[in-house]
Amino acid sequence: MYPFVFLICVFLIWLYPQKYLKVKTYDILENKGEVFLVLSDMHNNCLLPFSSFERIIKKEKPSAFLLLGDLIDRNGGYKNTKRLLDIIHKQKVPVYFVRGNHEISSPYKDQLQEDLKAMGALCLENIITSQGELLLSGFAYRKQAETRADIYLCHNPMDALKGDFPGLYLAGHTHGGMVRFPIIGTFYVPDQEYFPKYQKGLYELSDRKILITSGIGNTFLPLRFLNPIEVMILR
Repeated sequence: MYPFVFLICVFLIWLYPQKYLKVKTYDILENKGEVFLVLSDMHNNCLLPFSSFERIIKKEKPSAFLLLGDLIDRNGGYKNTKRLLDIIHKQKVPVYFVRGNHEISSPYKDQLQEDLKAMGALCLENIITSQGELLLSGFAYRKQAETRADIYLCHNPMDALKGDFPGLYLAGHTHGGMVRFPIIGTFYVPDQEYFPKYQKGLYELSDRKILITSGIGNTFLPLRFLNPIEVMILR
């Protein structure tokens, strides 16, 4: 009996949240005709179900990919990140990105930048571009928006609170706390105090919206509870 219970706990706490790739859809683009697939915090995740990711792409048919940083890990390898990039590159649609804190110190940061450049991905840090009717911009970790746009890519949701520009801010970094509990959510995410306000999901402030994904990977420990890995679809 006890071994069976132990295996169930292992499945619920470790394997299932890593292997079940959840899709969170937000219909908030006011019929602009775009479908964005948003992902963050890959951290060279060896447990990512790539076949599920490809099925999601096939079903959703995104018009662009928005990458919010930490595709690599400062202590990890690169093979799985490269596999993810190869899948994205095959779709032949625009790719926009900003860098996270792990891209600052990872030994694979130069390789990542070379591969992103080779696939034609555009870094939106401190620049603005158009995708259909929408203006996209972004900014680096611990920076802030410097120009007006409709959608901003950033890594840390706390950076989305800075500056004077309204709009929709997309962020990662929190991993949703990795381990979550009913009612209270999580008790810790990076760069916030305990029992943080900005964990995951959509936050509507008076002058801006902040949409936080819990990401598709982990750092430090491959541990999640009530918080599966996820990609976001914006319509």
